[in-house]
Amino acid sequence: MTTTIVNQVEKIWLSTDEVLKYLGIKKDFLDRLREEGKIPYYKPAGKKQILFNKHLQ
Repeated sequence: MTTTIVNQVEKIWLSTDEVLKYLGIKKDFLDRLREEGKIPYYKPAGKKQILFNKHLQ
């Protein structure tokens, strides 16, 4: 008998689409929150993608 242990790691950084689904909001509202500095985000250098930290408030 073989026992398999799987460690699950909680995803902290979410893409725009993941944040929209997680918060249940529309993209224009998320963009407004980001532009007004009301939601923290990270934009990796040289990339178009914006990431949002699930745990920062």
